[in-house]
Amino acid sequence: MSKAERRRWLERGERQIESRLAQAVGPNLSGPVLGQARIGYELAGRTRGLAHGGMGMVARLVKAVGLAGEIDAGLHLLKEHRPYHESDHVLNIAYNALCGGTRLDDIEQRRCDAVLLDGLGAAALPDPTTAGDFCRRFEDASVMALQEAVNRCRARVWSAQPASFRARCARIDADASIVGTDGQCKAGMDIAYNGTWGYSALVVSLADTAEPLYLALHGANRPSHEGVVPLYDKAVQLCRQAGFRDVLLRGDTDFSLTAEFDRWDGDGVRFVFGYDARAKLVETAGKASEDLYHELVARAERQVATRRRTRPHNVKDEVVRRRGYKVLRPKKEDVVEFTYRPAACRRTYRVVGLRKNLSVERGEDVLFEEYRYFFYITNDHTLTADQVVNEARRRCNQENLIAQLKGLRALHAPVNTLWSNWAYMTMASLAWTIKAWCALMLPVSPAGPAATMSSAAGCSAWNSPPSVPATSTSPARSCGPPGRCAGASWLGTPPCPSSSASSTLSESETEALQPSLTHPGPTGCASAAPGPVLGADPAPGKVSERRRSACNPHRTPRSSRSRSMSACAEIPEPDTRGDSVSHSPGKRLF
Repeated sequence: MSKAERRRWLERGERQIESRLAQAVGPNLSGPVLGQARIGYELAGRTRGLAHGGMGMVARLVKAVGLAGEIDAGLHLLKEHRPYHESDHVLNIAYNALCGGTRLDDIEQRRCDAVLLDGLGAAALPDPTTAGDFCRRFEDASVMALQEAVNRCRARVWSAQPASFRARCARIDADASIVGTDGQCKAGMDIAYNGTWGYSALVVSLADTAEPLYLALHGANRPSHEGVVPLYDKAVQLCRQAGFRDVLLRGDTDFSLTAEFDRWDGDGVRFVFGYDARAKLVETAGKASEDLYHELVARAERQVATRRRTRPHNVKDEVVRRRGYKVLRPKKEDVVEFTYRPAACRRTYRVVGLRKNLSVERGEDVLFEEYRYFFYITNDHTLTADQVVNEARRRCNQENLIAQLKGLRALHAPVNTLWSNWAYMTMASLAWTIKAWCALMLPVSPAGPAATMSSAAGCSAWNSPPSVPATSTSPARSCGPPGRCAGASWLGTPPCPSSSASSTLSESETEALQPSLTHPGPTGCASAAPGPVLGADPAPGKVSERRRSACNPHRTPRSSRSRSMSACAEIPEPDTRGDSVSHSPGKRLF
């Protein structure tokens, strides 16, 4: 089907659904709308359902960026590959998280899914016990080698973005979180400040794309900033190698490592850190003239196009006032700035002080007012004082990333040693990284490939724990009502005409999806023939020659059973001419 025919088919389907929705609005005399389903279920012998159809696209992405090859080249933990390579074990855990698995035992569900195995082109996957044993093979050096292998692919993804992507500031955030455990025999765990047994997971991430760049793991009693300096330096080097020229480090008060300020400043790295409210700083801010203070502008007031809505009644505030509870109410925020030289520094830096005017109230009575001071230190003299405060506050968004990683169970300790749990967290968090890469390589509109996702975190569709939608596949061909499954593009079939326009890619757009990433991977890879199980072409070997007739809107289904399929998808024939699998001659997916 030509591009024009596909567009007309899409427009016709859109008009049909709009007309159907418009006609449904009106008086209803036949009873409730829902609860009258007339659907029938049949088991078709040629139909095989896949709960996570987008895994094929993920497999294509992994192959396009050369992730499996980089892992095998940088990680050497196995003496023999029988049959799995190091990359197979790593991707096995990452794919388990992408498919909604929350523990190692859930890998067994992936192993027992024949359609998923066929879609990935693998005869089998490592079982949960083998996955746990693989985690125990790691030491600190091998965990870092795995993270560096992933980051080499990450740099390729960033480098393939438009120049506007790298022209922005690369904001590198760092924070730590307690990973609790109920186990009693996990080596390396300790008691946190709040009495929780477990580990302290340090996350260094890129703010714009919400990608975890580096992970470190310590006992829960260790300071949150322990070991962050080398990770900061590695993250800065990674961003600069990818083409970023402006790098900004951010962190809370625990990450104000004054001994490193002069070195970072001399290297051209900007930073904005929270700073402890020391007595000298509070005294300086308190003695400052009122003329030096100005009210903090947190954000521009939103312009209302029509009229402001009536604010709803605050039930909590009414209960607090009625019962006479003591409460702090913010009244005003003012900022002031001055210079300050920490004891460990030879240079003087800029300090922005935030003074909060708090009203202490009980019921309807105002007891007194008090001031509380918060300080931020930076070497950037181009930002206004308000911008410095807002930069420091936006770093708090990393708490959302950590919460998402915990929801994904990437920050989880299922194994029995510190290094093995560190390795598991690194492999499971790779699922979130792959999600971010998919968002980065997704065109914003059919206007052209130059407009790519400017921020993976900015798209609400990618702001939940990664999972991939369902689809149905057939070993030989698919037929049924026109539609497009989530994995249709990676499976090599053209988009079905009844799918929505927002999810359809033309051949030229598909070809433009980062063509520079189609490479065979690093040379000197440690993989032995026939190569990794999971990092290779996701297409199975046996393919019917009649597959090209799938998703053809002009073909009449041969049986009523075939109409029960929920989507169209095909398994493509491997392209023997090169690395990529073509869905049409000369066209590459990535």
